[in-house]
Amino acid sequence: MKTKPIRFAAIALACLMLLALLAGCKKEEGDSQQTTPPANNGQGEQNDGYLPDSLPDDLNFDEDVTILYWTDTGMPEFDVEVSGDLVDDAIFNRNQSVQERLNITLNWTGANQEQFAQTVQNDRNGEGKIDIIAGYSQTMATVTYTGNTIDLIGVNYLDFTKPWWPDSLLNEAMVGDKLYFISGDISTNTLYWMYATFFNKTMLQTYGLEDPYTLVANNEWTVDKMFSMCKEIYTDAGEPGKDLADTFGIVMPRLSIDAFFYSSGLRTTEKGDNGELLLSPSYTGEVSQRLAEMLVELLFDSEGGFCVHDDTGPVNQAFANGQVAFITNRPMDAITDYGHANNLVYGVVPTPKWDSQQEQYLTCIGNPFTLYSISMAQSYDQERVDMLGAVLECMASEAYRKTTPALYEQTMQTRYAKDDVTAQMYDICRENIVFDLGRIFGATMNNLTQTKYRGLIESGSSAWQVEAQKFTVELEMYLNLIYEALG
Repeated sequence: MKTKPIRFAAIALACLMLLALLAGCKKEEGDSQQTTPPANNGQGEQNDGYLPDSLPDDLNFDEDVTILYWTDTGMPEFDVEVSGDLVDDAIFNRNQSVQERLNITLNWTGANQEQFAQTVQNDRNGEGKIDIIAGYSQTMATVTYTGNTIDLIGVNYLDFTKPWWPDSLLNEAMVGDKLYFISGDISTNTLYWMYATFFNKTMLQTYGLEDPYTLVANNEWTVDKMFSMCKEIYTDAGEPGKDLADTFGIVMPRLSIDAFFYSSGLRTTEKGDNGELLLSPSYTGEVSQRLAEMLVELLFDSEGGFCVHDDTGPVNQAFANGQVAFITNRPMDAITDYGHANNLVYGVVPTPKWDSQQEQYLTCIGNPFTLYSISMAQSYDQERVDMLGAVLECMASEAYRKTTPALYEQTMQTRYAKDDVTAQMYDICRENIVFDLGRIFGATMNNLTQTKYRGLIESGSSAWQVEAQKFTVELEMYLNLIYEALG
């Protein structure tokens, strides 16, 4: 049954939302061989199989294009110099190709998360110099809700049938029949922040545990199977209580709880028949409750599991030191930490399914990926809007041929892979990335979506359905406000 719109107290809620929004939404704490395929200016299919874009050969805009980007991203994506690093050089080459193909000059201007939303608003109220906005996912939701991005449907040159615009995001990001932001190959951080589960091969052999690669191949890599393996491993280093000096079956950063939520087929929102935003029954359903119980049992009631607040630093060092059998984190952690550990032999698998009846492994992306849009400040000039559509299309197309191969194939799947199966496992993760509009708009909705679930687990409580009853009416109000404003 559809959820009917709830309209009482809407004005009060809208005021509360707007007060918080323009202050900007904070990023959650912790929340190079030949670098590119042969250049072909995006036209014609290459021998290596990369698809061409459909941009005309004779585009010649002779314009400056200003891109506002978020400066506190952890990994490179925007304005970089040639450094000899595979990914940096690929990003530089992408930017050069875009400028040469379209005869434009890319002017990069940055703002951190504290300043980002207000910078966009001030520009729209003032000189209107910003053309393209490239921001942290939840901040872009704020920028969109406050009316500062345009609907991209119908913008000339954008071709959403191309592989550099993932269907999973396009389908999810639509509000009604409108699309306000996009991502995909254009954002290196969609790959850097893609969750996977890393395991210490040596520890699993020492404890006589099953091979996760075999479990994946046999469709037996499930939440229950992984958690049962984790519970068998614990050694106390001597100090009272659990700490990162001990040896664990699993250490789970709080943000990684999201990965298990989504890998179990759960979500916070879904779409109605007319594109309206509805609360997903799975958010407060039987599986979400049972998963909460299993997580708390593992992390707080058993010796083998340990929940920690931070997702980098000491927790990554513990895995790199060989003290942790399993950790669910991102490829960026393998690049910055695990891949440099001399005595660590690790493997990579997807975050486990809920059960073997679930059709696919499902992959969550950390919130710090970039969403791109066109500023509402340019909406008065349709010719310029169409030019900016060409810029976004060209950036994504060139990234598909340049930055994605450098980061994904040559770095993640090769340079920091410890075995031949890693590439296949990363493919499974990448092919099954899921997005949830309720998560993207989470900060806009008073953090009442997956942040609520994560926070309850981190507190050591599994009373999820009881907790959810306290705020679901408020959450449904927010969903209706967003739909009414954007849909």
